[in-house]
Amino acid sequence: MTVTLRRYGYYLRSIVPLLTRMDPPTVVLKAFLGLPLSRPFLVRLRSEPPLAFWARSAMDLWVLKEVCLEREYERFGFVPQDGWRILDVGAGLGEFALWAAARCPRSRVYAYEPFPPSFTLLEENIRQNGLTNVFPFPLAVGPQPGRARLKSAGREAVMVQASLEKGEGMGDVLVTPLVEAVASTDTGYCDLLKMDCEGCEYDLILHSEPSLWSRIARICLEYHEGAGGHSHDELVEALGKYSYQVEAFPRPTHPHLGFIRAWR
Repeated sequence: MTVTLRRYGYYLRSIVPLLTRMDPPTVVLKAFLGLPLSRPFLVRLRSEPPLAFWARSAMDLWVLKEVCLEREYERFGFVPQDGWRILDVGAGLGEFALWAAARCPRSRVYAYEPFPPSFTLLEENIRQNGLTNVFPFPLAVGPQPGRARLKSAGREAVMVQASLEKGEGMGDVLVTPLVEAVASTDTGYCDLLKMDCEGCEYDLILHSEPSLWSRIARICLEYHEGAGGHSHDELVEALGKYSYQVEAFPRPTHPHLGFIRAWR
């Protein structure tokens, strides 16, 4: 089966969960059909645990479906355990951070999202769900401290990356080093590092302080093949050198995307 056929098959199979596990379905339908709709809009997920999110677009709903309903970071990564310290780099609307925090009430989730409109919704969604164990930061995470320019890696707000390269962009943001983000947890340790940062995963993995990795037990990241001229094989090799066991899972519908999980 070709990639195109697999992709269309996946889209068709996704109609059912989108319309039966998100309320109200009329709002979901309007978002995907491009019909008039007040934005942001509130959707409630028939998930376990149940969650509600303010969202902006059909792409936001698609991400909620993949993360909270299909549980991609669980299938291709790890099942969070209660009491873990979790670091979410590229938290977006909070889809992973809120799901993990609601599932594991004794855990602490540190959520980093540099894009201001997304960060605003992240804070609103934390309040909407009454969660007190998610700690949001309006910062990018990189290998070194400084400032980065926000750039679009696509047409949607969820496709924003913090680039260290100069040039046109959507404004500058502060960058906190990954080593400091880990050190700032209440234990100075990270049980699970989740990353979805639109290509910035290469800078973080390849250029962060090597001693950092002994304080991170597990990693699940979405890779973007070809970003900055890099291959996900470089991530696999680097994590192997840091004494992780590593597995990669290319997306059958979008071969330039995939997941990597690593553990000690």
